[in-house]
Amino acid sequence: MTQAPGVLLVGFGTAGQALAGRLLLLRLRGLLADDLGQAVAIASERGPAAALIHSDSVFEVGPLHALAEAGERPPRLIASGPRPGEPCLAVLRKAGVQLALFDPFGDRELRFVLNRALHGDSNVRRDVRVPATIDGTVTSSTGEKRVNVYNLSAGGAYLETMRPTAEGGSISVRLPLPEGAVVIPARVVSTNVPGNLNRPNLPMGMGVQFLDAAPDAREALNGYVEGRQADFEI
Repeated sequence: MTQAPGVLLVGFGTAGQALAGRLLLLRLRGLLADDLGQAVAIASERGPAAALIHSDSVFEVGPLHALAEAGERPPRLIASGPRPGEPCLAVLRKAGVQLALFDPFGDRELRFVLNRALHGDSNVRRDVRVPATIDGTVTSSTGEKRVNVYNLSAGGAYLETMRPTAEGGSISVRLPLPEGAVVIPARVVSTNVPGNLNRPNLPMGMGVQFLDAAPDAREALNGYVEGRQADFEI
């Protein structure tokens, strides 16, 4: 059986155990390290795919470089914890750290950043999909219902709801974006429901593909996605 990818959790203290438990739900292994020195030793021996480094750790370019080069397949480094000041951010940039997962973050943000770290910045989808926290509305032939937008791209979304529309169904999605509300026609391409959990690490809901979004709607979607991407970069 293939072992789950490892993720180093550096300097999280007692909170590291809880975070490791959250990683299990994403089918990842949490490897705890007290500091960067211990992290380098673990990375050299166990080859984790990524490393979350708490901002309370002492950021120094040398140890960060050592961690970024440890092992046969070095881990992708991610700054985490409370957002540090500009001097620490400058050290991170100098060491080549590009990704960030600063407090507060939920499981959807954790999944998004680790996917970027594990699979690279290129996305197999045509459009980058970012985690979202938007309360939207779906209208179909059966009426209107509220949904929570779990993730979003210019081309589609995953909508959290206990009553998803059947796969293949046509719907209209209303999203209150920062630039203004947009209404976009869409088609349901997948569902996640009790008894048919195609993706057990996702909430109940449905994946939708946007159809013929108006230019202003697509511009608003692109603006939201670009802004969210910036939230997870140094």
